[in-house]
Amino acid sequence: MRKLALVFSTLFIAFNAFSLVQIDPSQVEPFMDGVIESKLHDKNIAGATLCIVKDGEVVINKGYGYSDYAKRISVDPDSTLF
Repeated sequence: MRKLALVFSTLFIAFNAFSLVQIDPSQVEPFMDGVIESKLHDKNIAGATLCIVKDGEVVINKGYGYSDYAKRISVDPDSTLF
């Protein structure tokens, strides 16, 4: 649980930094891919989901890793609950 809290804290800080500068929207997803995949690996976390909403519209809805590592079932951002 502490690992998960650390990942969410890191992402929260990253998004707060994003809100202070103008960012090309096409660069957000590749940046977040790198951050999340790195944290999953570093903290030995099986999977995660990312949903970014701007002005009431979903901009990114993506799954990373596995919802069931033993069975190698990938995270489905629309149906996986952690």
